[in-house]
Amino acid sequence: AVLHSLYTELIQGLRRDRKNRKEEDSADRMYDKLMEFENLIDGAIKNASIENGVVALNSKDKREVREYARKNGVTLAQRESLVWKHKWTMDEWDDGAKVIADQEAGSAVEVA
Repeated sequence: AVLHSLYTELIQGLRRDRKNRKEEDSADRMYDKLMEFENLIDGAIKNASIENGVVALNSKDKREVREYARKNGVTLAQRESLVWKHKWTMDEWDDGAKVIADQEAGSAVEVA
């Protein structure tokens, strides 16, 4: 009976450890995906054209960002957070254009 209790406790401990490792691996993978997603957003903004005070995103870059989000399970809240981090609203991002102030018009880096 004592041996059975020890064996049961050992198995439960091993299962807990395995579950914790899987959760850590999953969190690490999601972090990597979000970092890559942020890089795609950053690249799309850097590739944008600036004309007459309007930053216009390239439709190919936007499609790449959208497809990456869909394939990698990036949520709307995560997307909104990363777009906001780059000083864009979701409406601006969805429209593919952002009106910028005259002082920002000279530098795409300030917009990104």
